Amino acid sequence: METSKPLADVKILAVDDSPDMLMLLTRILEKHGAAVTACSSVDDALERLSETKFDVIVSDIAMPERDGFELVKAVRDMESGSEHQTPAIAVSGHIDFESRTRSYGQGFQVHLGKPINQKHLVAIVERLKELDGEAVRQGFNW
Repeated sequence: METSKPLADVKILAVDDSPDMLMLLTRILEKHGAAVTACSSVDDALERLSETKFDVIVSDIAMPERDGFELVKAVRDMESGSEHQTPAIAVSGHIDFESRTRSYGQGFQVHLGKPINQKHLVAIVERLKELDGEAVRQGFNW
């Protein structure tokens, strides 16, 4: 008997400048059925976003050159006026109140600390994939 995978058919854009973290995110999400596009920079991620519609974005915050805040701002600008609004998860080594508040204010719906808890990440992606564009636009977060 085959167990269904909770993230089957979910398209995720994963962005992190650390090859090890990007590989970990990709493995966790693919193990649960997601189709993951892995990018090591904001510029690469924006190029992929211009080609494909994703269900969820998972992005590191602290990256060289352009950070996760710049990515989510660019995504929100790209989707301005569109019914589709992609939910986004911030991943950071900083989990203090100020860091979380900044993530939410910049357009992320969730702020996760490193190291990543696999079950928590999968459960959050499951919830986020169900959000409609209006909930994202209105600043839904938790």
